[in-house]
Amino acid sequence: MNTRTWGIGLAGLICSLTVQANTRDGFYLGAGIGASIDHYDLQASNLLNGYNLDMNTDQTNTLGNVFVGMGYTTEYSLFLGGELGTNFPSHSATLPGIAGISSTYPLYKNTLQTKEYATLDVLPGYAFNPNILIYGRAGIGYAELTLKQPIIGTRHGFNINENRWGGRVGVGANIALNNTFGIGLDYYYTQYQAMNIYSPVFNTQFKPEGNNNYFGLSVLYNI
Repeated sequence: MNTRTWGIGLAGLICSLTVQANTRDGFYLGAGIGASIDHYDLQASNLLNGYNLDMNTDQTNTLGNVFVGMGYTTEYSLFLGGELGTNFPSHSATLPGIAGISSTYPLYKNTLQTKEYATLDVLPGYAFNPNILIYGRAGIGYAELTLKQPIIGTRHGFNINENRWGGRVGVGANIALNNTFGIGLDYYYTQYQAMNIYSPVFNTQFKPEGNNNYFGLSVLYNI
């Protein structure tokens, strides 16, 4: 193949790329799936005998999401967008540990469950070309956190939930397949406010706290 043929082929490839548009420009819809590595930290203090517990664990869950967004790329290739979404289903991490009134109490399973209602993010980025966009992510999340401790035999359990705000930061890349469809690659970290729960049955103050690292793939549709 001669140089002219190579040149024509390269020009054709460039032209085929330049007709593509960043699928996060304008209004778009998306859906994704990924792995959420949930970290759960539990502190418990008995108010009568002074027994304290501090444990943590990590658990990986599959998490889906849907979102809508709008973005704009300037003539200098700078991008700014915003997204509103939700994650599903609820995800959780479980700690087998002592959470009763003394160190001799039987082991309980303490589960912190996160049900994310809504997320809102700002996406600043840079378009390397019409096909590839790299962006950061910063925003907030609103979720229901639930601390569960099941009944074991005649021992008491509880199920308490509270709504909490969280902060989110991350990075991502968008690859345009054509003018309508694109693929998104995302990583983000979410930290939610801690819960403060008192159980009169155990005379114990519980302070569960959770965060998660999410790695996911999404498909976008530009309207």
